[in-house]
Amino acid sequence: MRSLKLGQGGLVFLGSQNGFHNNLILDCLLITLVMIFVPFFYSLFHVIAIDSYILEIVEGDPNKLSSLSEHCHFSF
Repeated sequence: MRSLKLGQGGLVFLGSQNGFHNNLILDCLLITLVMIFVPFFYSLFHVIAIDSYILEIVEGDPNKLSSLSEHCHFSF
């Protein structure tokens, strides 16, 4: 996963700041889980925002979808 590269810098930072008796495995697990779920939630909310915009333009009329596809670069 490309997003885990950012987490490697966080591991180096935590390794230099933490004492010797901290749980490094828990820190690694936490950073990895955050770096996995942040892009997932970003894409989820992005899709919801795009779909709500399309539904707002169409207003429930399926005939307006054809006119919307003329203005967009993709078809429905």
